Amino acid sequence: MSRELQEKLAAAIRKGENTVSLRQAPLPPASLAGSAPWLVSWFAAASIYPKIMYRLRSGSEILFALGKCGMLSSDFDSASAACFRGVCFPGAEMTGVWEGFEKSFDHAPQLLLTAGDGGLEAEIYEADPYARSELLDALSNPPDEPLEAALKTDPAIASPAAALILAHHPAEDEYRRAFDQVMEFIGADESLKTVLARRTDLCCPMSARGALERLLETKNPGYLYFYAPDESRFYAGVSPERLFRRNGPLVETEALAGTSVNTAPACRRFESSRKNLNENSLVSDWIARALKPVTESVKVSRQEIIPSGSLLHMKRAIQGRLTNPATSDLDLIRLLHPTPAMAGCPQSAALELISRCENFSRGWYAGTMGVQRGARSEYCVLIRGIAVSGDRRSIFAGSGIVSRSDCRQEYRELDAKLASILENFGLAKKR
Repeated sequence: MSRELQEKLAAAIRKGENTVSLRQAPLPPASLAGSAPWLVSWFAAASIYPKIMYRLRSGSEILFALGKCGMLSSDFDSASAACFRGVCFPGAEMTGVWEGFEKSFDHAPQLLLTAGDGGLEAEIYEADPYARSELLDALSNPPDEPLEAALKTDPAIASPAAALILAHHPAEDEYRRAFDQVMEFIGADESLKTVLARRTDLCCPMSARGALERLLETKNPGYLYFYAPDESRFYAGVSPERLFRRNGPLVETEALAGTSVNTAPACRRFESSRKNLNENSLVSDWIARALKPVTESVKVSRQEIIPSGSLLHMKRAIQGRLTNPATSDLDLIRLLHPTPAMAGCPQSAALELISRCENFSRGWYAGTMGVQRGARSEYCVLIRGIAVSGDRRSIFAGSGIVSRSDCRQEYRELDAKLASILENFGLAKKR
């Protein structure tokens, strides 16, 4: 099927066509890895960059985007073309595992494949003749080996693979010192919060194809994201958190703050935890205030508990209606990113503490990525992922520090989030 896919796309480019129906049979996202492994293999092997794979939390379809469009075809306009947009964590430097990543992107892809219940569709956005010729050359080179053969030899797809933890940054004693600095700032004030993160470096087999396979096999009902600026690096994961979804003037966002392990006894304690209830309220109140200047009728739902694999989260849904139709997605990103779920509040003080206390760059961890089609768009928060660059592999996790926080519990939360991420990628922690 991968060769047939390439031939149909190449034929469309030669004929000057821009939309192609590639397969009529449904390709449900929930079983894509099993029903169409050739598609994942072909996408991973294609020599067209940047690459983005994105599944909305609703799970209705999966988008595979290739390249960066230089000239949009006249068959598409701003109301129909898909634009992918992403922003890293504020102030992050592209160093260490993030070297080679850009701080942001905003483009229509040259080629977009959409897999869903309606089958597989392709849209070719690139109109520049030279760029289309290069795209044709790239499509004319099939993957080096069939997926069936690669499955037998690629340790990045074997299950379960072992992950050797090399180091935590900060280590536990360093984390305790950073925690104490944050608590000096917060004291007993229940209106203050700072998110402290940890980077975990590990040694494990992880190829782009292996990461994609694992993500598409997960039963975790979150956003799936994969972003590769080139062939040597990518950031991929399963995020439970929405930054915002937009449908015309209607904006929907959420406060996802407060975490527990997903067990019945823990859930009962979690529901009445004053610390987590206060943390969630801080985030929801901040988001409602941030939206107020550009929306009317802001509504905040009651707190609920939602599962995310081996974890539980507290969530409040927040909704508003934009008062000015000219308010753009970038305007909303500037207003909301990062929320106190990722940084803290007040934001400026939290960001200053993060810069002082964390001995690494967050890069794209806790950044945002999404897709816009005309008046509809949806962006997730880039957490619960693994960053790969050459032979480097790093996982990032954070926890919210408030007045009732306990250092040991917060550090255990980081361990629980690390375990959840490893599970999503079919990795077993090597002891």
